Amino acid sequence: ENGAGRNVDVYKADNVEFTDCVVRNAGADGIVVTSSTNIDINNSTIHDLGSYGVHIQNCGDIPTLTRAECGVSNCEIYNFGQSKRSYSPAIKFGSSVGCYATNNKLHDGTHSAITFVGSEITMEYNEIYDVLTQAADSGAIYGGRSYSMWGNTIKYNYIHNIYDAVDIGVPVVGVFLDDMLSGTTVESNIMVDVNQGIFLSGGRDTVIRNNVIVNKTADDPAPNGDGRYAIMLRTTGLLDHRQSMVQSMLSNISSLDLTS
Repeated sequence: ENGAGRNVDVYKADNVEFTDCVVRNAGADGIVVTSSTNIDINNSTIHDLGSYGVHIQNCGDIPTLTRAECGVSNCEIYNFGQSKRSYSPAIKFGSSVGCYATNNKLHDGTHSAITFVGSEITMEYNEIYDVLTQAADSGAIYGGRSYSMWGNTIKYNYIHNIYDAVDIGVPVVGVFLDDMLSGTTVESNIMVDVNQGIFLSGGRDTVIRNNVIVNKTADDPAPNGDGRYAIMLRTTGLLDHRQSMVQSMLSNISSLDLTS
């Protein structure tokens, strides 16, 4: 406790368990796990933090989809993001594979509860409330800005009391799949008293099913979205560029001597 920066730093470690711990009063992050495998943070309380609660980064290998098996379970994390008030969630997955946030209580934060960048990340059985208290255009659970992150699952979470704190015409959302995020499954979540339930910003092969959304306050449909990737392809010339690349590749392949 009472660290000016990070309270706990785990780097290039394997098979480490934090259980029944109290991590509190950090000037920056509670626990940071980097380039590690089989790190389990469970049954602990993490609170009053300048930035992240738990940051799991560069764990696992994205090109080969090698799983890290690092995660957070059965923890309560609150009062996070007190100094760095945006993009300082309770749990952040950065460029990681095969990680998890399971059965946690995450509340009282200025921005998102969980953000994720990576593949095969599971976020399930979490209770999330009273977050995004100084934010707009974001989600209690938020991921995005990559067309290549696939296999992430958001299920059986209870998200409630999520309201617009800043009225700039761009709402806060229960689950936000931003900027062409694809291949994500959002299922069997319960969202009560949220501004908007689920928002999709482009992408493909996303599955949304069996979610319950009650008492949303936005006028837009509960699952809502746009087709920004298709629009971008049409308006930027990127589609013509990609078609040209494919034609060039096919031409090169056809000229190869595959008989020897």
